[in-house]
Amino acid sequence: MAVASAAMILLLIFNGYAIAARYLFARYPAWIIEVTEAFLVVIVFAGGSWLYRNHRQIAITLLIDRLRADGAPRRWLVALGELAVLAFALVLLWQAAKYQPILFSRKTPVLGLPANLSSLMVPLAYIAIALTSVERLLAFWRRRA
Repeated sequence: MAVASAAMILLLIFNGYAIAARYLFARYPAWIIEVTEAFLVVIVFAGGSWLYRNHRQIAITLLIDRLRADGAPRRWLVALGELAVLAFALVLLWQAAKYQPILFSRKTPVLGLPANLSSLMVPLAYIAIALTSVERLLAFWRRRA
């Protein structure tokens, strides 16, 4: 959450500067779009992995809510959901890692930075989500034993 919060503060500062530069000095910094895109990626993925870790993500729990809180079907359904999240996170992690070298070979148009700089947060977020899912699955198996 600290990473997402810091990125949000920097995003506000840089965009405030861009607005002031445009309307007060009639000079819009060309680099602001690249920086804004990078910070938005960081905010979305760092914030999303934090939300998942702290059970604050959007979830549809109609079926789970209808089952008894202490019943085995509910626990198994939650574990199945965690397995699905783990599989999803691993596939997306694989895809994100696959494209990092391609993006690294390209440069951003204005600043000339590696194009993957902003997307480095994507595999990091999916690693965090996968680890959280593994942690929850291990806790499920320990409670079962």
